[in-house]
Amino acid sequence: MTAYIFDVDGVLTDPQTKKVEYNEIFNQIIIRLKKGYPISLNTGRSIEWLTYNILNQLISKVSDYSIFIRFIAIGEKGATWAIIDNSLHVQHGKLDNLSVPKYIINEASVLVSS
Repeated sequence: MTAYIFDVDGVLTDPQTKKVEYNEIFNQIIIRLKKGYPISLNTGRSIEWLTYNILNQLISKVSDYSIFIRFIAIGEKGATWAIIDNSLHVQHGKLDNLSVPKYIINEASVLVSS
């Protein structure tokens, strides 16, 4: 079976505006969901950003919530995710035990303060 995994920045969104500029992108995702293909959006951005800028627009174009059964949005390099439930609400999840090691945080702090 085919599955579609889309990066968000520069693939679904315009690199300059950081928004979906072409509604056809949403239409193509919806067509594939209706055919039963699994769809995933993958980004380093937060799920909140993804929900506001992508998922809410996608939901507004759909009346049959059942197409989202094979849909997931993944954010923050896999630490967060969102699904769209039977009421067309976005449900968020996260891995609490996934974090950047302290030594990397300290090194980054030193680099930023220099």
